[in-house]
Amino acid sequence: MLAKQPTSILQTIAALTFACLLTTPLVADEAKTEPKGLDRLAYMVGTWDVTAYDQNGKEQYSTTSEIRFIFDGKALEERTTGFWGGGEWDLIMIRAYDPFQQKIRMSVLDSWLGHLDIYEGQFEGEVLRQSNLDSGTYAGDGQGGKFFFRGTQEKLSDDHIVLRAESSKDGGATWQAAGRYEYLRKGK
Repeated sequence: MLAKQPTSILQTIAALTFACLLTTPLVADEAKTEPKGLDRLAYMVGTWDVTAYDQNGKEQYSTTSEIRFIFDGKALEERTTGFWGGGEWDLIMIRAYDPFQQKIRMSVLDSWLGHLDIYEGQFEGEVLRQSNLDSGTYAGDGQGGKFFFRGTQEKLSDDHIVLRAESSKDGGATWQAAGRYEYLRKGK
């Protein structure tokens, strides 16, 4: 009986391996289907004039943003420059659609602190809503406090986008306006 057990275990392992090999292409093919989120963001490709406003609507700075598809259209990359605390810093944002969880994720990396923030969310009607609450990539306030952020992205036209940001210091129980970013397509 002991002599047959390894054969049975080996057969089981072989069968599981074979099953995994058979299903992996199916899962990969499922992931390659229509990018349900990114197709709705294709209008973002191009060069944009961006004006940043604080939580009270006061203009803070203006900059330019370049947005392009990368990885054969599987992600959108945005590169821009921000100004805060008297300094200038670069931002790289990557937006991608997760076909398994059916969410759009956005990673934001800044050159000032090297902080990588991860937002996720979905479209609600025509508005993309995202938050970093579930990812836990909060910003610190230097005193042990945690700032979480959420945002909405609304397409007003092919040449005008509005991003609104809100912050929370209490883990998402309450939210306060943190800023607004008006994107106007360059040359329009």
